Amino acid sequence: MRLNKILAIATVSIVSYSSAVAQSVFGYGDWAGQGGTQIIPLSLRFTPDSNLPNLPSIGGGAWKVVFDTRYVDLRVTNAAGATRLASEAPATGIQSWTLFVKAGPGLSGTFAAGVQRRGPNEVEFVVSVLPLAPDNTVPPGGFFEPFFENRSATVRLPELIVYWDNICRDFGLFNPYRLRDTGSFAWALNQAGDSMASFPATSDGSFTCVPEPASMIALGSGLVGLLALRRRRAN
Repeated sequence: MRLNKILAIATVSIVSYSSAVAQSVFGYGDWAGQGGTQIIPLSLRFTPDSNLPNLPSIGGGAWKVVFDTRYVDLRVTNAAGATRLASEAPATGIQSWTLFVKAGPGLSGTFAAGVQRRGPNEVEFVVSVLPLAPDNTVPPGGFFEPFFENRSATVRLPELIVYWDNICRDFGLFNPYRLRDTGSFAWALNQAGDSMASFPATSDGSFTCVPEPASMIALGSGLVGLLALRRRRAN
C-alpha cells in the first residue's frame, strides 16, 4: 500500500515552489554503438540544482522517463534470477516493481519503482527515493552517484537493453535517440524550510549510432587516395 502511494506521488504533475528554473539532472550516460544488442547496467547520476533552497539538505527525487521499447528496454532481475522486462508492462495501470536495490551513498528513505504503458511501443518508468524527512545530504562533489546500488553482490542493478540495429536504422549516424523525460523532480525543503516540496528536474543522456572503426579507416583511406589523385592531375 505504501509503495503505491509513493508511486502515485511520483506520477502527479510537478508543482515548483521556487522562482528559479530548476536544473536538477538525472544522467543515464551518453552511449555509442554500431549494431547488435548491448546490456548496460543502469547507474544514474543525480545532480541537484545548486539553487535549491536549504542545500546541502535534500529529500531525494524521482526519475520519470518514457522509452520506446523498439530501441531501449529495461530489465530487472531478482535474487532468484527471475527477470522482468518493461516491455511486458500491462495495458492499463501502474505495475509496481521490486528492484532489489537500495538508495546510493548519501541517500536514504523509501525506494519505489514502477512501469506504465504509454503506447504500443512506449513504456514509462518511474524510480524514486522519497524520505519522510530531509535526512539526505548532497556530497561535496554536488551529485549522487549511483542514485541506487545493489543491496548485495548476488543482485544485479537494473539493466538497459539497447537495440542498436533499430537505432541505426531509424535514426542514422550521429543522430541520437534520447529517453523522454515526463516530469522528473528533486524532493527538498521549501524556501521557508517548513515542508517538503517538489522541484522540476530533467534527464540527460543519449544513444547514438556511429560508424564501425573499419568503415572510418576505409573512408579516411578513400579521402587520402582522392587527394593524391587530384595532386597528380594538377601536376
